[in-house]
Amino acid sequence: IDKDRGLQYPILGLSEIKKNSKKVEFWILGTGNYLEELKKLARESGVEDHVIFYGWKPYREMQLFISKADICLIPHVKSDHTDSTIPHKLFQYMYAQKPVIASDCAPIKRIIEESECGLIYPFDQPQIFADKLMLLANDVTLHKKFQDNGRQAVIDHYIWDIDAERLNSIYK
Repeated sequence: IDKDRGLQYPILGLSEIKKNSKKVEFWILGTGNYLEELKKLARESGVEDHVIFYGWKPYREMQLFISKADICLIPHVKSDHTDSTIPHKLFQYMYAQKPVIASDCAPIKRIIEESECGLIYPFDQPQIFADKLMLLANDVTLHKKFQDNGRQAVIDHYIWDIDAERLNSIYK
């Protein structure tokens, strides 16, 4: 966990959600050089009761957390790097039928919007993040649509067998 993961903005957004008295638990898994700063930010923002820092977890255990989550998040800070890479967790979330809320990094935004499996917010706008989270948390129909669309998009477009066929056709 470092500053570029963008977790500081959703933590700040939680203070807006707290005002609406919506019960939200924000789980953070992992470790890194920015962890203590995030804990301090949660305390100073008055949301430390809503942010749970679990530390590093092995892959299998992370999958259990994903299965228990209602919504999954990719809050990366927008940069040249994040505008040219796609994290594997996006497809893991989609396959697990989890609606995704993500920052506006170009490839993540493209996939989420094309697949209609989540919502996008400007990476450094905590209030807009909070609005998107509340919309998704309160709209059961939208939540279900994103669950179904994400899983289907992975099966139809983002599964390894399809990429392998594309690569084989390029090499031939």
